[in-house]
Parts: sequence; C-alpha cells; structure tokens
Amino acid sequence: MTEDGPAAALAELADRMDGTVVGPPDPEFDAARRVWNGCIDRHPLAVAR
Repeated sequence: MTEDGPAAALAELADRMDGTVVGPPDPEFDAARRVWNGCIDRHPLAVAR
C-alpha cells in the first residue's frame, strides 16, 4: 500500500493491470466480492479481474 492510503493503492494496482480492479467505492463492488457459497461474506480491499 502506498503512503497516500487505500485509494491511491487501488489506483496504482489498476494502472498496473490489464484487467479491472473494483474497490469499495465502486457501485459494483458488493456484487464482485460475492462468491457462490452464500455462507461466505468476505470484504477484501479490492477484487481484481
């Protein structure tokens, strides 16, 4: 993580990836973090696709 905080770290990760990075501020974050098993409810810093 950079010194500028999680938002800067997410932006840096997104810049380095060819895919997409979805973080908590994104409206699709809750859908992206869900898994098939409804008993699991994880809250990662980001979802990289």
